[in-house]
Amino acid sequence: MAISHDESVIGRDRPAASGDAVRPGDEAICERILESVADYVPHLRKSARDVETLRRVPEEIIADLAGFGVFKMATPTEYGGYALTPSQQHRIVTEIARGCGSTAWVAWVTETATQWMQQFDQRFQDELFAPDWAGPRTAGVANQAGPGAARPVEGGYMLKGKWPFCSGGHHAMFLLLGAIARDGDDVEPIICMVPNGEVVIRDDWTVMGLCGTGSNTAVVEDEIFVPAHRVLTVRELAEQRRRAEKAKGLLYDVHFISLTASVNSAISLGMAKAAVELFKERIPSRGTSDGRYKQQSEAPVTHLQLGELHCKLLSAELIARNNVEAVEAWARAQRGPDEKEFSRAKLETAYVAKTASEITTLVLRAAGASSIHQNSPFQRLYRDTQVTTMHRHTNIETCYEEFGRAETGFAEAAGDVQV
Repeated sequence: MAISHDESVIGRDRPAASGDAVRPGDEAICERILESVADYVPHLRKSARDVETLRRVPEEIIADLAGFGVFKMATPTEYGGYALTPSQQHRIVTEIARGCGSTAWVAWVTETATQWMQQFDQRFQDELFAPDWAGPRTAGVANQAGPGAARPVEGGYMLKGKWPFCSGGHHAMFLLLGAIARDGDDVEPIICMVPNGEVVIRDDWTVMGLCGTGSNTAVVEDEIFVPAHRVLTVRELAEQRRRAEKAKGLLYDVHFISLTASVNSAISLGMAKAAVELFKERIPSRGTSDGRYKQQSEAPVTHLQLGELHCKLLSAELIARNNVEAVEAWARAQRGPDEKEFSRAKLETAYVAKTASEITTLVLRAAGASSIHQNSPFQRLYRDTQVTTMHRHTNIETCYEEFGRAETGFAEAAGDVQV
């Protein structure tokens, strides 16, 4: 059951009044969601340890975020959603991450994947978006290796396999499951949309950081039938070919990988902001065991740390903002990114993640030995930001290499859609 809020303080998701059409990317709607999430940050921080213990986001938090409109960010306005721009989604996910990194991860991965759904057959979009659903519409795993296996049959495909790292899978209506479809010598990577109830979620998410994302393994042991209207080839997705009329709004002109990569930096940025905020709040009341200074605020090392934190955080914020704005500019120009731009979008997100991990490392050391206790937010932020640097799209060494190859003309075709 969702927690009770004073609705005069925290705005709930409200349908437009009769006759009022919601404009895609409406800034007033974005601001309302931001205000609601900002008011909710203290609750997210208070619940963060429980989220870790549960190893997934509790249903009441999912319900509250749904009530704020978070899970309509990427839903087309034609289906009652908001079609918020990448920049708007970035701001909202950043705010969620100020409260809880795991919760922000689930919001990011499910909403960016929801944008992909607009390329599917209209029949599937009706199945996905028309019903009432208080939570994410979709979550899942796909890459060029599948990882599932499919075979074509009359009217669709038979599917089975295992999909690790299925973040937010407990909460989604449909799971997005990548597979390699084999028909004789023909091989085609595809994405299958499968109702949650047809998939087993294996309870195997026991990790060092982002423990509450519920990124368990989705399993289909015995083959299940997936009708053709719930299937899209990875080639179609990458080439932005649609099986239905494009929904209204800039969001649906954005290349799916650029959207996924650029908005991801919001998670790292929000956690870095939280670390600096909480450190600053603690400084005035914290003493020191160093006999030269009674208060941490008096120590020169603290002043040096604050200066470094300011520059690192500002750098991360500016890079993240520039990145997501570039992604929007490509969409406004009605084009996808070229190889250099594509690699740059991933690199800048990876660099933000790297910088955020440096910020939380510095804060953890500056906050002192008491911060190693499990009830301390500083150790959790440290662990969570370390994990964000290890995703396929945020591995800094790989992203350096890919960008450098693009700069020197050795870029290979973009194709990895790991989410």
